[in-house]
Amino acid sequence: GQQMPEDEHQALMDMKLGKVYALHITSNLTIPDPQNPQIAFPTQHPFHQHINHFQVFDYPGIDEPFRVTGLKKGMWRDTVRVVPQQITTVYTKPHSFTGRAMIHCHIIIHADEGMMAMWNISGVETRYYPKDVATIAHPSCREWRGCKAK
Repeated sequence: GQQMPEDEHQALMDMKLGKVYALHITSNLTIPDPQNPQIAFPTQHPFHQHINHFQVFDYPGIDEPFRVTGLKKGMWRDTVRVVPQQITTVYTKPHSFTGRAMIHCHIIIHADEGMMAMWNISGVETRYYPKDVATIAHPSCREWRGCKAK
């Protein structure tokens, strides 16, 4: 339910190392038709997260054949396409870096226009990638290669 902050230096969310966070991502933005400005079209946005990957849990069409969406529940990514007016749910667990980490639309002109924000990650930094990070996300995701249950 949060929007990207107007102040680019303000963190969108404070996170702690080792804690799992569910992110529910959506976009209600539209682009006006150049021929008829009263008509606007919903737009898709590739959501990209720096530093930590996330595990895809729910995505529009995720239960359709793999070739349709390119995603399966439980896949690890750092970028996911956000379908307009639909909710994409991913889980992330900051694991070793503290400080600010950027999130943004991977369409660079959108990021330049303000579709970017920061997470503020706190905790005790480590130099090693924890062994359990691959199984952390949703309780139904117990294996590196995906989730057993829907």
